[in-house]
Amino acid sequence: SIHNDALSPRQLLLQSSATSRQMGAKAGAFRENLCIDVAGDAAWPPPSGSVLRFESGAALRVTFACEPCGTGAAHAGVDLDAVKPPLRGILATVVEGGKVGVGDRVAWEKGLFEALPDKFAGRVRRFVAKVPRGEIVSYDQLIWFAGGLPSHARAMPSILTAKASAGLPIHRVVAGGGKLVGAPKMSDQQAKLEAEGVTVEGGVVQATRWDPTHAELFLTRPPDL
Repeated sequence: SIHNDALSPRQLLLQSSATSRQMGAKAGAFRENLCIDVAGDAAWPPPSGSVLRFESGAALRVTFACEPCGTGAAHAGVDLDAVKPPLRGILATVVEGGKVGVGDRVAWEKGLFEALPDKFAGRVRRFVAKVPRGEIVSYDQLIWFAGGLPSHARAMPSILTAKASAGLPIHRVVAGGGKLVGAPKMSDQQAKLEAEGVTVEGGVVQATRWDPTHAELFLTRPPDL
């Protein structure tokens, strides 16, 4: 079924019929929402940021490759070791709704939107950069936006304080319950928040939660749809 949360990068899973045949599986074996027949001169998969347009007017924005998992491989009846990205399929969000049926034509355009990193940490950083001054975002929100799992919360302090996060407004990220992150490399978090007019009481941040739209998260360069 289609994931109906507009803030999820995992609304649909797309697969190509050629990839399924390559893996020795039938269409639908990877539990994809859509299986697409690809013309011989078209390279699959379309890169992140591409838009797939269907005859009905429906349009999908490619987010990133779906990670191989044991459950998916078992359902498809293939060896997990053989399912390398992007053989598991690609994920997408809905830009424009519409009915899609068997035999409908589809075309895609590359580079219409910002490409998202395949790595979870890279996607987290991409969204941290979008958090407005005076607002905060929680671990749970970032994990959801980046298409991660609740268990990724343990990795958040390391992601935020890594060299790759230099220059990002990581002080606007809070832990569970709105608490300061508490990482040694973020000892100045409270001071930075207060400099933006944000109140911190007893280690808990009192500020407006960032409430982005689907467009703010995924459609940074909207095409003329």
